[in-house]
Amino acid sequence: AEYDLKIVLQHALKPHKGEVTAMIIDDEGKTLVTGSADDCTLFFFDITSNYMPIGFMKLEAPIKTMSWSNSSKRVLVGLSTGVVLEVECPDSGEVDSSVTYEIQPGSRINRYEFKSIKLQDPESCL
Repeated sequence: AEYDLKIVLQHALKPHKGEVTAMIIDDEGKTLVTGSADDCTLFFFDITSNYMPIGFMKLEAPIKTMSWSNSSKRVLVGLSTGVVLEVECPDSGEVDSSVTYEIQPGSRINRYEFKSIKLQDPESCL
């Protein structure tokens, strides 16, 4: 069977300087979060307001992956260094964007650092 399918571009966004390496939408379908390894930034958008930018945060290392925490207000961000950040998502209108969209992380971030334990003798576990 032949199908006449058409793709229609709804929105075009370019918040990052390079490629987007991770993106996620909250369970309520209200917030889009994008992350980039190139510029180490996390962007927040209000989907219900025509993808209006809420703001962005500069992080300490390239972003590899993201997942929602148990709370849909917090996103877990995996960095290339092995650090995991738990970031509180701002609500639309909560950030004063009259001068800049940059959000100062402050108390919005919990940082978890994981260290690898390497065995001296791999055969000792057998």
